[in-house]
Amino acid sequence: EMNERARKYINALGNVDEREYAFRRQWYLHSILFPFLVHELSCYQHANGVQGAVGEIGVHYGGFFLGIATAALKSEKLFAVDIFDNQELNVDGSGKGNLDIFKANCIELGIPFEDVGIIKNTSTSVNDLELLNKTHGSIRMLSIDGGHTREATCHDMNLGDALLHDGGIIIVDDVGCCRTKTDTWSLGVIDGVHTFFGLDRDLQPFFFAPPKMFFARSAFAAKFRTFLREKFNDFLGFEEATLEFGTAMHASRYTIFDGEVLQLGKIPNESQILANWNKSSNFEAFRILKKELSSNEIQ
Repeated sequence: EMNERARKYINALGNVDEREYAFRRQWYLHSILFPFLVHELSCYQHANGVQGAVGEIGVHYGGFFLGIATAALKSEKLFAVDIFDNQELNVDGSGKGNLDIFKANCIELGIPFEDVGIIKNTSTSVNDLELLNKTHGSIRMLSIDGGHTREATCHDMNLGDALLHDGGIIIVDDVGCCRTKTDTWSLGVIDGVHTFFGLDRDLQPFFFAPPKMFFARSAFAAKFRTFLREKFNDFLGFEEATLEFGTAMHASRYTIFDGEVLQLGKIPNESQILANWNKSSNFEAFRILKKELSSNEIQ
């Protein structure tokens, strides 16, 4: 079964069948699909000896950060970068964090706030040595959801790339979510991602579900694709993905930056995701790992 902190996290999101979004929207969490996959991928990383710091640039109230943090080992450092109440630094209006609410949400899920390495500043003012002071080593999983300008996105990807574990994952939010005349946030993000890949990089995307794209080192990107495809193809229908109007996608739609990108062919409802999470065999791996690593007990 899922670990206790993960269960508290899910319970805090409200009734998934009735889609009670009040708490979730204040956290800016799009779907429990993402924390579910974060936990699954974290289990796979741990089983393959990948350990390191986990955290987020642009935590808002902590919605996705807490999904990542509840999948961490106690030995893995937690970090969060956000301007929080210094909104005069929010040049593009992307999010409106609040340190007090973020702290309260951490405490609610049993995460000691003093265990979270906080950098209260714009991410573009942070260099890899300053971030290393919070991570104390390589990064296993990083979510990027800070400033949505080209400069901020490219900087944040460079920052993550500099400290990323060989088996680590970078998740970039708001990639390709422009669906209305006013929803233009992702334009700067897309531009920033493309700018980052203007140089040769040992990173590839391996999974995309709007609005998040998952990246990893080339060798591990292939492993993550295989893992997701073998375990979740029936559930998420990777082989059934189509264009919005129902026709099959051209092969080029599955590739970007030299990576094959798995995409959803099925969109399960929230209760189906929760049921799959509850029965996930990977949480058996969590219990086994907890016994084997007495000094690195699961959070």
